[in-house]
Amino acid sequence: MERQFWKSWFRLTTFDKYVRGLTQDLNFHIYTNQTGLDFIRLFISHRNCRGFSFIEEGLYSYYPFDFINTVLCPPVGKPSLFYKLLILLNYAGRLEQQKYFLASGYAAVFGISPEAFPGFRNRNIVPFPFKKVTNDSTAPADAVLVLDSFLDYGVITWEQFGKALEEIFQYLQEEGYKKLLIRFHPKQYKDSVQLSRSKNLIDEIKKSITVVEVRQNQSLEELAADPDVKNLNFYVFLSSAALYAALCGRKTYSFALFLAEDDAAYKQRVDEVPRIFKDLVRFIPKP
Repeated sequence: MERQFWKSWFRLTTFDKYVRGLTQDLNFHIYTNQTGLDFIRLFISHRNCRGFSFIEEGLYSYYPFDFINTVLCPPVGKPSLFYKLLILLNYAGRLEQQKYFLASGYAAVFGISPEAFPGFRNRNIVPFPFKKVTNDSTAPADAVLVLDSFLDYGVITWEQFGKALEEIFQYLQEEGYKKLLIRFHPKQYKDSVQLSRSKNLIDEIKKSITVVEVRQNQSLEELAADPDVKNLNFYVFLSSAALYAALCGRKTYSFALFLAEDDAAYKQRVDEVPRIFKDLVRFIPKP
């Protein structure tokens, strides 16, 4: 947003040219997981866009429509008259004043399980896209620990995270794991100091467990669905990776209660987790 609003006109013109190149200047329909991003909203307001639909992505796809827009991702702040005028002048009326994580004008929704998009209109359940596997109980189990972005967004403190991580490694050692694959959230790679701090702590507390970092371009769903990986258990806090791993046939566990006991706001997040997550993922009691 520019006070010298004409500076945005060039960016808008460049963006529209980019879209025309993608679509060969034909009419199009956009499939997206949300409409809270201005980038997506500019696609939707493009003159060639004929509508938009929502596709499943993570746990947000398992909450009711109104709950997402009013509780999980409510509109932030109330724009001033000056800000409203700037939006109008910067982007030629292409961005509505009030933006919602899920705009109400969608055409349809597409999920991969019958529990997706509860109460939404025009629901479409597509075939499950991953293979289903059977854990080989005779093979020594490895574990995957998937970290979410709550620390990086300030939902929990470093002290809470560090304490929970120590308890997690103690638990994994007692369970007899020798190897742990760990997946940091993409958000964590944007803060090198915090990432180094996390890795240093892990080096201090891992004891006899071998820790291997899962590269960012590795699909966790494809890893869960890989039949060549015989016995792999997934551990998360509240990451949707556990949901999809469970749907692939893996054993999945949550350490969310390690944080919820001492944090009322985080406990509320746990209480509000969709039923399908609670049904498929075992919550480990705090030690």
